[in-house]
Amino acid sequence: MQTLFVIAAKWPPEYGGPGLYYKKHIHHIAQIAERVRIVAWSRGGLIDLEGAPANVSAILLRPWRGRLGRHMSGIRLVWRLLRETRLSTRNGSGVLFTGGTISIGWRPVALCSAALGLPVLVENVLFQADDGRSLTRARWASITRRAATRLKAFCPVSSGLRESIRIAFPEAVAVPLPYGVDLSAYTPPTADRRRLARTSIGMSNDALVAVSFGALHERKGQLPLVDAWLRWIERSRRSDSRLFLVGPPSDSEYVASIHTRIAAATVEAARTVTLAGFSPDTATYLRAADVYLSAACAEGLPISIVEALATGVPVVCRTLDGVTDDFLHGQAVTAIADWNADAVGEAMEALSASEFRAQASRDARAVAEERFDIAKRLAVIKGLLTNSPSSTCPAVS
Repeated sequence: MQTLFVIAAKWPPEYGGPGLYYKKHIHHIAQIAERVRIVAWSRGGLIDLEGAPANVSAILLRPWRGRLGRHMSGIRLVWRLLRETRLSTRNGSGVLFTGGTISIGWRPVALCSAALGLPVLVENVLFQADDGRSLTRARWASITRRAATRLKAFCPVSSGLRESIRIAFPEAVAVPLPYGVDLSAYTPPTADRRRLARTSIGMSNDALVAVSFGALHERKGQLPLVDAWLRWIERSRRSDSRLFLVGPPSDSEYVASIHTRIAAATVEAARTVTLAGFSPDTATYLRAADVYLSAACAEGLPISIVEALATGVPVVCRTLDGVTDDFLHGQAVTAIADWNADAVGEAMEALSASEFRAQASRDARAVAEERFDIAKRLAVIKGLLTNSPSSTCPAVS
């Protein structure tokens, strides 16, 4: 490909959204085309491309203001892409929207795709945001349906999102595109690397370490997670264990409720919970971890769980319809349909046994290798944009 335009609603240094995923894997996405242009809205006036290859550059768009501005942002994006494509040969170029909310502007770009001379892919990454039902409820539904048929493809990251797109837009093409990770970068650690990782976060080699990533927000479910953890600690008296919540505060009232719950626990149990704040080095926490925990209420396909599985870290999580099944394999994932302290405690007790945890770790790595290899993901993206779809992710419609 000549030029790949990657459209992101958020890009670091702003936290959240798929932009974080693409920033982390920028070297991989840069291999798809001769030039990669990151197009993002930035409130701080900055798009961080530190460490990116020389063929990656940025186009900064100012955030919209008000409802009218939100709808006009797509028109602005079309004009910017027209300017960009006038400067180069359009053949062999394409557009990838890293999220499919209406406000990111994919509808006008899709409707003008023929004039732009660009095939357009739209990822669907989050329930209640860009799943099929949410998109059909957006303003000007007829425009949404017309734009959907002009896309090269919707690219849902989970089976549940794929089904929602299939039902909402039966005439559109939907190609499964689960998030992938670099399996050579995320790999089960050696004993020495595990020891170093634990030392760096202040933990001994024989303590049980649990981690959970994400901005502290109700959607991420850290409060019920902390509650279940503290109840397990108080029952099991495993005061040498530690839960690390890694992520920035997003909702001050929610963060306060977490602190209140910790304060209500016994002194010994309260000491086992650490709010670590934001860290760009989540890989170190995964190398140190025995288990990954998540009580998130709404996800598309949690990147953090994919990274945990690749690192050989078993997962205990809330069951999410159309998402959790994508991870299941052997003992790798314990999915809890009705999130409660008793079920979490039983899962933690099972994973406290070294033999069970070792098998769960092997199963975690196996499912990551089978389903979440980033090389396969990139092959699908490139194949769609160059009219040679990969057979690894067949299209459904």
